[in-house]
Amino acid sequence: MKWHLSNMIGNQFVFMTEANSMELTIYARNMDQAVEKVKGLLREGAKVEISSDWFE
Repeated sequence: MKWHLSNMIGNQFVFMTEANSMELTIYARNMDQAVEKVKGLLREGAKVEISSDWFE
Protein backbone atom coordinates (compact mmCIF):
# COMPACT_ATOMS: atom_id res chain seq x y z
CA MET A 1 0.00 0.00 0.00
CA LYS A 2 1.42 3.38 -0.99
CA TRP A 3 0.83 6.59 0.98
CA HIS A 4 1.11 10.22 -0.14
CA LEU A 5 1.02 13.54 1.68
CA SER A 6 -2.38 15.13 1.10
CA ASN A 7 -2.24 18.09 3.49
CA MET A 8 0.16 19.87 5.80
CA ILE A 9 -0.83 22.53 8.34
CA GLY A 10 1.84 23.59 10.84
CA ASN A 11 3.09 20.42 12.51
CA GLN A 12 0.16 18.29 11.28
CA PHE A 13 0.85 16.02 8.29
CA VAL A 14 -2.06 14.15 6.69
CA PHE A 15 -1.19 11.11 4.58
CA MET A 16 -3.68 9.26 2.36
CA THR A 17 -3.54 5.92 0.57
CA GLU A 18 -3.44 5.83 -3.23
CA ALA A 19 -7.18 5.21 -3.43
CA ASN A 20 -7.82 7.78 -0.66
CA SER A 21 -9.54 5.02 1.29
CA MET A 22 -7.47 5.55 4.45
CA GLU A 23 -6.10 8.65 6.15
CA LEU A 24 -3.32 8.96 8.70
CA THR A 25 -2.58 12.16 10.63
CA ILE A 26 0.89 12.55 12.14
CA TYR A 27 2.17 15.36 14.33
CA ALA A 28 5.87 16.07 13.78
CA ARG A 29 8.42 18.89 13.77
CA ASN A 30 9.15 18.53 10.05
CA MET A 31 8.46 16.41 6.98
CA ASP A 32 11.44 14.09 7.54
CA GLN A 33 10.28 13.26 11.06
CA ALA A 34 6.69 12.72 9.84
CA VAL A 35 7.85 10.28 7.14
CA GLU A 36 9.99 8.38 9.66
CA LYS A 37 7.00 8.10 12.02
CA VAL A 38 4.82 6.68 9.22
CA LYS A 39 7.54 4.21 8.20
CA GLY A 40 7.93 3.15 11.84
CA LEU A 41 4.20 2.53 12.24
CA LEU A 42 4.04 0.47 9.06
CA ARG A 43 7.16 -1.54 10.01
CA GLU A 44 5.58 -2.38 13.37
CA GLY A 45 2.39 -3.56 11.65
CA ALA A 46 0.24 -0.88 13.23
CA LYS A 47 -3.45 -1.68 13.42
CA VAL A 48 -6.18 0.92 12.93
CA GLU A 49 -9.02 0.87 15.43
CA ILE A 50 -12.34 2.56 14.79
CA SER A 51 -14.53 3.37 17.76
CA SER A 52 -18.26 3.86 17.35
CA ASP A 53 -17.96 6.59 20.01
CA TRP A 54 -16.33 8.80 17.37
CA PHE A 55 -19.55 8.90 15.36
CA GLU A 56 -21.93 9.92 18.16
